[in-house]
Amino acid sequence: MNASALFRNGSYSGVDLSPTLTKIVLLMKGVAGLGIHLIVDIDGASYDVLVKKAHKKIVVTVKDNKVTEIMLPVKIQAQILEANTNNNPLTQTKLNK
Repeated sequence: MNASALFRNGSYSGVDLSPTLTKIVLLMKGVAGLGIHLIVDIDGASYDVLVKKAHKKIVVTVKDNKVTEIMLPVKIQAQILEANTNNNPLTQTKLNK
């Protein structure tokens, strides 16, 4: 899938999503947890990864009956297919960011 658009009540919202955001939306919906390729940049190094498993959690913060914050953390288990590290090795500390 190259890209997608957002719709509200069947009408085009005017917002187009990039290919990467489209893949992230699919992960969040749980539609395609397996087989999604992502390009991830960590501290100047680029990694092409294949998502094996994905787990999401939506955290909504409400104050005075109003939503003040929405967090969408996604944990993925992935296989690194290709890395362009520029002699900058990947460490557990970098992965935890």
